[in-house]
Amino acid sequence: MKSTFLSLFVFLAMLVSVNGYSQTDADNGSGTSMATDGPSLYVVVQRSDMCEMCTANYDRWNKEIIGYYSGRPSIIFMNYDITNEKTTTETRSDIDKYELYDILSVNNRPGRVFLIDPANKKILKMMDIDMSTVDFRNAITEAAPMKEKSQSKDAK
Repeated sequence: MKSTFLSLFVFLAMLVSVNGYSQTDADNGSGTSMATDGPSLYVVVQRSDMCEMCTANYDRWNKEIIGYYSGRPSIIFMNYDITNEKTTTETRSDIDKYELYDILSVNNRPGRVFLIDPANKKILKMMDIDMSTVDFRNAITEAAPMKEKSQSKDAK
């Protein structure tokens, strides 16, 4: 079980690193750059080893939520493990980097997912990790609408 959570932490850390890559410098496949003004949304999962709801939803969260938004680097996903002092310290670097500790420490509850506006560091929505995939996707899409519609290379 610990190796599963370690794998989750490593995966989320790599995802956050990849999300740091700005599409303002990248070609979006159409020969033009897709401009972004920085992150459009922070999504923080606050978890704990004692949280059965976290464990039960681990695979679904990674595949159906994080995987679904993997093409949107403006949405930054973070894992904040509040199991104990050691795990909190190990997962706090991104929380500190994006200046989210104060608002998360007031809402210290495992199994909680926070949608946070990067511009003003305000919580837009708090949800439990066992919420349905469709409801998560709707909430995230509402909080971070696409600035430009993406186009497939095959579109005519």
